[in-house]
Amino acid sequence: MNCSRCGFPLGGQQGFCPRCGATYRPEGGPNVGGSQRLQDAKPGPAQANSRAKVFLIIAAGVLVLAILVVSIPGTKQKTPSSQSSNVAVTTPATITTAKQPTIPPPKFRVYRSKLDEGTSVVVSPSTSDEQLKSLLWLFREKVRAHRFKDVGILLPTSKQWGQEGYLSGMIVIYKGNKCASELFSDSGLGPCGYGDHSAAEYQWGLLVDGVFNTDADSGEMTASDGTIATVFDYHDHWQLPAELGGSADAEKQAHKQNP
Repeated sequence: MNCSRCGFPLGGQQGFCPRCGATYRPEGGPNVGGSQRLQDAKPGPAQANSRAKVFLIIAAGVLVLAILVVSIPGTKQKTPSSQSSNVAVTTPATITTAKQPTIPPPKFRVYRSKLDEGTSVVVSPSTSDEQLKSLLWLFREKVRAHRFKDVGILLPTSKQWGQEGYLSGMIVIYKGNKCASELFSDSGLGPCGYGDHSAAEYQWGLLVDGVFNTDADSGEMTASDGTIATVFDYHDHWQLPAELGGSADAEKQAHKQNP
């Protein structure tokens, strides 16, 4: 007797075709009706166990693959916040203080002053950074108020439109006398060699967008650790108290009338 599905030779007893798994009964068996019949049925225990083993092997392989993918370095996707950016960032100048310090300024003296070159001021070598900041603010207040005699400046600092006055200038602060004359060196080689050896400086009457502005000023210092810091500049929109602005306004008006 052969399997009616695949033609595989079969035995004489009821069972399953070893090739395709179809069930069969011998001729004359119960419920066959006098002829050999084959019918599909569920796989037997041996076949079921074989398929279960194949399924387990596939499932184990998928699990191992998933573990390997997770554990491989660099497979984790970056979030937008961790991705690098090619956008250039410009760092503005650091303003170390925006308000006038409460510590008193140090004692100082005018070393030399020359028209259109600047004024050299000397302080003690032991002057602290905070004292330098306070002195720069003192110069700012006195210059804005045009009280130059209060800080020892007795002669005009600049010449604009053919007139000598105080509408622009520079005050350079030195710690000690050694380097105080370098501001006036024509060769650029002062008593301390090439370069700037000042501790701080205040300038006023700057050009802003190509326009002269006597109130455009800045104060910078070299801190004790050697770093250069902007203590203040005209971007902070600091204004002189109204009661101190009379003499400054008078000089501005005089230059407008006689340019």
